[in-house]
This record gives sequence, C-alpha cells and structure tokens, in this order.
Amino acid sequence: MLVRFIAAGLMVLGVLGAGLYGGKDLAQHQPVRIFHLALPAIPFVLGVVILTRTSAIAGWISDRLDE
Repeated sequence: MLVRFIAAGLMVLGVLGAGLYGGKDLAQHQPVRIFHLALPAIPFVLGVVILTRTSAIAGWISDRLDE
C-alpha cells in the first residue's frame, strides 16, 4: 500500500510540475520548450514504473527489512 502511495505521489508531483511550467510559459506568451517541460515530468515516469512493478518492489523491501 505504501509503495502505491509513493508511486501516486510521484505521478502527481510530475504532472503538477510539468503543468505549472507549461502554464507559466503560456501565461508569459513564450514558446513552451519540450526539454524543459520533460524535466519536471521525470517523477511521473518514475511513478508509472514503480506502480507497474509494485509487487516486486514491495517484496524486495520486505526481504530487506527481514534481514
């Protein structure tokens, strides 16, 4: 459950960061630069990867805590 919560938090953080950056550029009538828009979206990609591998990551954490 905690792993899914962290993944969802990363996804929200990535969407908010990219959205705020894109919104700032649009509000200032500047062109949106794709590279600078992609950098804040990296947490979203990490969140998707963690969400797809939830059971494996939770098992790995459980094994580490048992040692």
